[in-house]
Amino acid sequence: MPASEFFGWQAYFDIYPFTQDREDARFAMLAAVIANVSGKTLRHSMREVDFLPDFLQERKQPIVIEKSLEQQHLEFVAFKEKLQAAQGKIQ
Repeated sequence: MPASEFFGWQAYFDIYPFTQDREDARFAMLAAVIANVSGKTLRHSMREVDFLPDFLQERKQPIVIEKSLEQQHLEFVAFKEKLQAAQGKIQ
């Protein structure tokens, strides 16, 4: 490639940058279509934004707090006691 063509492409890129963002957007559109027609039952249809990378963590992520096994056991025991008390009132 001659230097003149290289500088021409460099000037073109300064005006119209062809970045990875455009390719990410195309892939997200394709992935959303494939996910929505895959035949699996989804809670909600997938959107393009669901497949776009979020490198800066700008989209809010759901906060998932896992309970310890002890906490889960205590909640289960409390539920079981409530259930037994309710069954005692019915009988």
